[in-house]
Amino acid sequence: MIMKQLLILFLLMAPFVPAHGQGVVSQFVEQTGKLKNGAMLFNISGKMLKMAMEAEKNKSEEDKELEAFLSNVKKMSILIGQELNDDSRKRINALTKPFEELLSVTEENTVISMLTLEKDGKTVEFVMQIIAGDTLVMLDIVGIIDITQLAKLSEGFEINGAEYLKNLDKLKEKDKKKK
Repeated sequence: MIMKQLLILFLLMAPFVPAHGQGVVSQFVEQTGKLKNGAMLFNISGKMLKMAMEAEKNKSEEDKELEAFLSNVKKMSILIGQELNDDSRKRINALTKPFEELLSVTEENTVISMLTLEKDGKTVEFVMQIIAGDTLVMLDIVGIIDITQLAKLSEGFEINGAEYLKNLDKLKEKDKKKK
């Protein structure tokens, strides 16, 4: 539990880093050119995430699971509060076109989507995007992602939409059986 709190602290304290790298969030910010109206971008390298985990001396079982998950993460990006217009909506759709939508939940004017990109049978990118009216919040994890492990780890976080991760592995299995 302490490691989760430390990771959240790192996420909140991470300095703004210009986007130059892989991942939907980085590509989106590069293409749009700038953040608008107080939007924030956090890019955290896999190395930084691993350093945060290594700092913990007495690791709980939960911490060890988080460490195992993060060992395969190359980069995590979080975009918060980006203002959307028609052009930026088209850019997001184009960037996520090769992704498989695992889940989409619509409530009033808010849409929560979870998408994955696979390569050689492995999930190499996971994107959770929340579009509320004209505002975008996006989490992008690049690396080798175990969706089941991600769902298990998300149970302790109080993040809008995280509760939907619990059934992603089941949905993915059903989809594979249909094919």
